[in-house]
Amino acid sequence: MKKIKDFIINHKLYFIYSISIILIYLILSFILSIYPLGSHTFIKFDFLYQYYPMMQELYNRIYEGKSLIYSFNDGLGMSIYRNVLYYLSSPLYLVFLVVKDHILACHLIIFIKSFITGFTMLFYLKHKFKSNNILLLIPTLCYTLCGWFNAFYLNIMWLDGLMMLPLITLGIESLINERKYKLYIFSLAYTIICNYYLGYMICVFCLLYFLIYNLYKIKNEGSFKYKLNELSRNLIYFSIASIMAAILSSIVLLPVIGFLSTLESKMVGFYNPYEYNMIDFIAGSLAFSSSSILGGIERPVSPNVYTGIISIILLIPFIFNKDIKKNTKIVYISLLTIFFLIMKIDILDFFMNGLHIPAGFPYRYSFMYSFIFCIITAYTLLNIKSIKPLEVILSGILISILVLIVYFIGTIKIESNLVLYNYIFITIIVLLLLLKKHKLSQILLYLIVCAELITSFVFSGNVIDISLINNEYEKRYHGTIEKPSTNEFYRSAIIYNNCIQSKIDDFYGIESFNSMIYSSIYYFVHSIGLGTDYSAHIYYTTGSYLANLLFSVKDIHTFDETKINEERLSLIYGIDKKQERILNENPNFYRTSNLIVEDLTNIKDLYSSNTYISKKILYEDDHYKIYKYKYPKNTLIKTNMSDLLFVISNDIKYSLYKVNIDYKLDYKKNTVLMYPYMVDVTNGEVIIGYFKERENEDYIISYQIDTKKATDVYNYLNRYPAKIDYFNEDYIEATINLDKDMSIMSSIPYDEGWHVYVDDKEVETYGQFNAFLGFDLSQGEHKIKLKYKTPYLKEGLLVSCISFICVIVFDIVNKKLKNKRTTSK
Repeated sequence: MKKIKDFIINHKLYFIYSISIILIYLILSFILSIYPLGSHTFIKFDFLYQYYPMMQELYNRIYEGKSLIYSFNDGLGMSIYRNVLYYLSSPLYLVFLVVKDHILACHLIIFIKSFITGFTMLFYLKHKFKSNNILLLIPTLCYTLCGWFNAFYLNIMWLDGLMMLPLITLGIESLINERKYKLYIFSLAYTIICNYYLGYMICVFCLLYFLIYNLYKIKNEGSFKYKLNELSRNLIYFSIASIMAAILSSIVLLPVIGFLSTLESKMVGFYNPYEYNMIDFIAGSLAFSSSSILGGIERPVSPNVYTGIISIILLIPFIFNKDIKKNTKIVYISLLTIFFLIMKIDILDFFMNGLHIPAGFPYRYSFMYSFIFCIITAYTLLNIKSIKPLEVILSGILISILVLIVYFIGTIKIESNLVLYNYIFITIIVLLLLLKKHKLSQILLYLIVCAELITSFVFSGNVIDISLINNEYEKRYHGTIEKPSTNEFYRSAIIYNNCIQSKIDDFYGIESFNSMIYSSIYYFVHSIGLGTDYSAHIYYTTGSYLANLLFSVKDIHTFDETKINEERLSLIYGIDKKQERILNENPNFYRTSNLIVEDLTNIKDLYSSNTYISKKILYEDDHYKIYKYKYPKNTLIKTNMSDLLFVISNDIKYSLYKVNIDYKLDYKKNTVLMYPYMVDVTNGEVIIGYFKERENEDYIISYQIDTKKATDVYNYLNRYPAKIDYFNEDYIEATINLDKDMSIMSSIPYDEGWHVYVDDKEVETYGQFNAFLGFDLSQGEHKIKLKYKTPYLKEGLLVSCISFICVIVFDIVNKKLKNKRTTSK
C-alpha cells in the first residue's frame, strides 16, 4: 500500500495532467460540439483533402488485400511508400485501422498526439528542474495547447514533432551534462521517421540549442583552453549521436534520398515570402488570436506563437529575477531572439522551411519558439517567490497597452469583446501572481490558465460541420466507375472531380492533391492544359484531347452521362525515338502541346489560335458584367480563373468565387472548381462573368483543335501498342511486336523503382520527357515484365536494424566497462 501511495505522490503531476487534459478536451468537445458529442469535426483543409483520403485508401487496401507497394489511383501512379514516408509513417495512425468510425479515429489520433505532447513536456520539465511543483503543469499545458497546435493540428503528420521536441531537448541536455546519449538518439530518430520534413527543422533546432546550451557547461572560471576543450568534447559526442540518429532513420532517409530529385518545387518563379510586422507578431501572441493557416496572399500573416498570456506576463520577471542564473537568462533569451529572427528574416525562414516558401501553413517551425517561451515560463514560476510585485504590475500594464495598440492599428484585427477577454485574464493572472505566497493562489492560477487556453481554442473556431465533409464527398460522381480487368488497362476521369474520389472509390485516375506528386508529371499535365494550383493539385476539370490520348483515359464521366474515349493509347507503346524534351511551368499549353505532338509524330499545329465569332451582354450591375460568347466548335479557352468571376461551358460553372447575382444563369449544377486552366467549349458557346473594374478580354485566349490531325496523331502513335497480358499495380506483363528498333513510351510516371525485364533480362530505363517510364526495344516480338520495388527500402531497413543493434551492444559494453572501473576503485 505504501508503495502505491509513494508512486502516486511521485507521479502526481502526471495524474493531475491526465485528468486536466481529458477534462479540457471533453469541455472543448461539448462547447464546440465535436463529434461524437456533436456535429463538428477537426477534419478540414489538408486533413480533408490529403490525410483522410490517403488513410481511407490505405485502410481499403489492407482490408481488401490489394497492393501496398504502388497505386495508380493518384496522379497517374505513385509509390505508396512515398506517401507513407511523408504523410502516414507515425505508428499512431494504427488507430485509423482499428477504429471503424473513421471520423472518430481521426479525432482520437489528434487527442492522443496532444495528450502525449503534454506528457513529454512534463517529463522534460520534471527532469530538468528535478521538481514536482504543481506550477510545472502551467507551461506543460501552454505548450500542449499552444497557438501552433491550434492552427496546425489538421496537419497531423507534424504533431509528432511537437510531441517529441521536449524529449529531444532533454536528450541534448543529458548528452552534455551526463554523457547519456540514448534518449537523444532514439527520440530524434523517431521524429525523423515519423516526418522527415519536420525532422529536418528539428535537426536545425538541435544544432542551435546545443551551441547555445553549452554556455551552461563552459564556466566563467578556467582558461580559454579549458573552455575550448570542453566545447570540443561536447561537440564530438553531439555529432556522433546525431549521426547515429540519422543512420537509425535510414529506413526513411535512404528512400527519401532516392526520390528527392523528383520533388523539386512546383512553384517555379514564385518566391513570395511571408511578411509580418511587429504589431502583428504581438497580436499572434495574445489570447484568442486568429490562426495563420492559409496566409501569404492578400491576407495578413503572423507566426502562430501563442502560449498563454501568463507566458508573456512572466517574460520581464524572468529577465529581472535574481534567483535565476545569468547564464540561464542568456541561453533562453538568446534562443528566443534567434527564432524570432528566423521568422522575421526571409532568407532564414526560407532555409528553415526546407529551402522553399510554403504555399500555406506559414512558419511551420514556430512551435520551437513557443517551446522556448514555455521553458522561460517554467523557470519564472519555479522562482515565483522572487518575483517582485512591481515587475508583474509593469508587465501587465505593458501588455494591456500592447492589446490596445493591436486593436487600433494592427493588421490582424481583434474584436472589442476579445480585447475585454484579454484584459480580464491579464488582470486575474497579475492579481494571482501578486498573491504568490498562498498555495490556493497557485492552484487558482493553474485553473485560470486552463480556462484561458480553453476559451482561446473556442474563439479560434477552427472546426467545421461534418455536413461540409459529407458535401465534399457528395460532389463525387455517384454512377458506376468500372476498373479494368487483370488483362487490360485504362484510366477514368471525372469532369468535376474534387481530387479525392479516385482514392476513396478505388479507380485509376489522373487527379491528385498530394505534395509528393512527381514534379515532372506536374509540369507535363500543366503544360498540356490540365488544372493545377502551383502546389499539389492536379485537376482533370474539362480534360484535354492530348491527356485522354496519352494517359489511356477510357471513361469520361459528366453530370449526365459517361463518354467513352475510343482514341486512347495503350499503357505501353512504341515510338520512333527517345523524347528528351524537359517541360517546366509553361502558360502556353497549346504551344507546348503542339511541340509534344510534333516530337512524337512529326505532325505540326494540332492546335491553332482563333477568336470568338460574336458576343452579347447578358447582365450588368455596379460590380459585374456577364457576356455570352459564340466560338467555332471544338474551341479551347486558356484562362486564369483568379482574373474572372466565372466561366460557364457545357452546363458547368467554373469559378474561384461565390457571389450572388440577381440573374438566372442557365447551367445545371454549380460546380466550383479551383484553377481550371483550360475550358473546353465543345458546343461553341460560353458564358463569361467579369469583375466590372477588371473587365479585360485579354484574360481569354482561345484555340481550336484540328480534329482530322487529332485522328492522325492517334493512328500514328497507336501503330505499336503493347497488349496487356496481366496487370497488377506493382507488377505488369505485356507483349509487343515491333518491325524495327524503337523507344518505348508509357503513361507510368518515371521512377527508379520500376524495373523492366524484356524476355526475362532487365533493361535500362529512362524518362520520356523526363516524366514517363521509357526504355529501348529491338525489332521483333517481346515479352515485357514491369516490377516495382521501393528504391533503397531494403537497404534502409538493413542499415536501421544494424545501427539499432550497434547502439544497444555499445550501451551494454559501455555499462560493463563502467561497472568494472567502479569495482576496481
